[in-house]
Amino acid sequence: MLMAAHNIPIYRATLDIDIIPFGAISDKNHLIEWPSQETVMHVIGFEETYKHAQIVRLRSKPVLDVKLVTLPGLAVMKIFSWNDKYPKRKKDATDLFLVIRYYSDAGNFERIPDERIINYLTPLYPKPDIDGSQRED
Repeated sequence: MLMAAHNIPIYRATLDIDIIPFGAISDKNHLIEWPSQETVMHVIGFEETYKHAQIVRLRSKPVLDVKLVTLPGLAVMKIFSWNDKYPKRKKDATDLFLVIRYYSDAGNFERIPDERIINYLTPLYPKPDIDGSQRED
């Protein structure tokens, strides 16, 4: 399997986590360059997303807290990434769709201003599996 330098397989190789540096390491245009690759990446919005990330406790003894991006923050980063690498990074569109599709299921139903939005979108866009393929409910 070919992986980017920032892509770390964890949990018996069934889950990957992207670890991306940002902040002072980026240039004035919010770009970072991976030293081992010919890859340049925008990290615009990463600092703002980090500031608004949620702390999640993964373990109590010993305490292990991590900051996780919020769904709105993830959506913003996916839009920037998709724009940055379009049309090569079509997965960003699928990821953005997943965020939008499951936003109400993540405890945000009250934030959606009009129930008609969900009623309209649900039959048009069936829930995809985690890998992006369509599935039947």
